[in-house]
Amino acid sequence: MLNLFSIILLVLLSATSYAVINGAAVTVSGTTLCNNGTIDKTFAGTMTTTCGSGWAVGSVDDIVPPPAGLLFETNFANDGAFDITNQSSTWTAIGANKPEGFNGALIEGNGRIYGVPGAGLNGTTALKMEWDPALGQPVTQLYLHLTGDKASGHNEVFVRYNVKLPNDLQISNPLLDDIPYWKWGRLWQNTGPTAGDAWTENRADSGYAVWNFGGTATYGLMNKFTYAAATGSNLSQGSAGGERYSMDWYNGIPADPTIAPGYFNAVGAGAWDFNKTTRQLVDNTTQSWHTLEWRFRLSSSPTANDGVMQLWFDGVEQTPPIDIGPGGGAPELGADLAPNEIPTPVIVSGYNMLVLFDNMAYWNENWSEAGIGNGLFVNDIVVSTARIGHSYTAGSVSP
Repeated sequence: MLNLFSIILLVLLSATSYAVINGAAVTVSGTTLCNNGTIDKTFAGTMTTTCGSGWAVGSVDDIVPPPAGLLFETNFANDGAFDITNQSSTWTAIGANKPEGFNGALIEGNGRIYGVPGAGLNGTTALKMEWDPALGQPVTQLYLHLTGDKASGHNEVFVRYNVKLPNDLQISNPLLDDIPYWKWGRLWQNTGPTAGDAWTENRADSGYAVWNFGGTATYGLMNKFTYAAATGSNLSQGSAGGERYSMDWYNGIPADPTIAPGYFNAVGAGAWDFNKTTRQLVDNTTQSWHTLEWRFRLSSSPTANDGVMQLWFDGVEQTPPIDIGPGGGAPELGADLAPNEIPTPVIVSGYNMLVLFDNMAYWNENWSEAGIGNGLFVNDIVVSTARIGHSYTAGSVSP
């Protein structure tokens, strides 16, 4: 029978002495805690253990639970050998070659998507995404269907992933010293799960959202969020030429942009600040992972204009856009629309297709040169119908 001293000692050991390598075989001395997300179990003594199927190393208190409404997550655990390039010829190819859990991947020219074992969070596999340096607006993107059914979707979606810039990344445009324009994703409605089945926003019922993220020392944080209009005769032309609404996020420059929240120089404590002379990252030796999370809620009706857009960087909400305006002949919404509200309503299905990343604009010209980094690393992708947050880590691919 345990005496009081033994119980106290066991509690102290349980709280402070356990292995921290999730899912791996580790040698421990003293007390090792394993958990299944609800309860702990204890192994005493020196041993090598993997805790067992369905269990992770550590205590329940150290585990951030999955968000409510989890739709998809991946840390690319089974994509270490994945490697594709030049995959834009047919929808069949786009559907056939893609990372585990995704529905497709499209790559123009000599762009590339490939797994890098050990480069992700906590030693997991990162996915490296590269864009062809010879093309003016090259596309590299992943397709993920959220329901498996063209007629069903969601009226609210949160998208969060970790990204890391290569230490040797260089911006080709000498007039800019930060990332000027990078299309980080799209959401579509009424899209089928099979490659080519309405896999475009150039249709009247796509009900799309398109978002960019970038910035310069001249304009501060620069974002452009574009949403489908609910009415009009030109809807089939999508975000490029159709009737649409756009939020421009040009915040200008405060006295010290390196410390002002919401300005691009400040995100990640200045980690993504570029030197205007060299056009390279100021921190070009120790780039680390950062989380980007977006929230998109569709409007409750075609006239309510009560949809919501939000952005968090490393868990910190960024300054909202300052204005929203019509384009392509879309009607004015009136002065009562708040800056972070979006007008696109649910159109039959709601959001059911996520397109991760897309094209960039004319700043990748040097990316084929020796010593110049291309693209970015991505890891720990999570999609949910509720807030995900900065701390949650994806553990597996969801079907």
